[in-house]
Amino acid sequence: MSDFLSPRLTTGQAARLLGVHASTVKRWFDDVPEDEMTPGSHRRLSLEQVISEGRIRGHETFLDAFGADAGLVWQASEAWDYGDYTSLHHLCYQWVKAGRADKIGKVLLHVGGGGRLDAAVLDGAFGGCLH
Repeated sequence: MSDFLSPRLTTGQAARLLGVHASTVKRWFDDVPEDEMTPGSHRRLSLEQVISEGRIRGHETFLDAFGADAGLVWQASEAWDYGDYTSLHHLCYQWVKAGRADKIGKVLLHVGGGGRLDAAVLDGAFGGCLH
């Protein structure tokens, strides 16, 4: 599977996603195969692995609501944390075309839950899509 559909996360990213400490993630993924390590011996975990392990251990994520689009939403969420709403804009447009506007509502709930739902987010992420 491509990295776009199943991105590779650092232990810090996985910890943020699951709401646990990075050392917890390292413990959970202690037996990561060498081919999933960087040359500097840092773990890189597939988003699917992280979500699956989180579910097993009772840690749900906002991505659970997106099913097969979880990887795309993760990529968009990483970008919007830096003020880049292009990926989210494209996702929303695709969901509207596919008749899946319910997913836009789920993204709004997530983005707004962090207190970040302001004019810049709405204009950047949804303005062009609605245009």
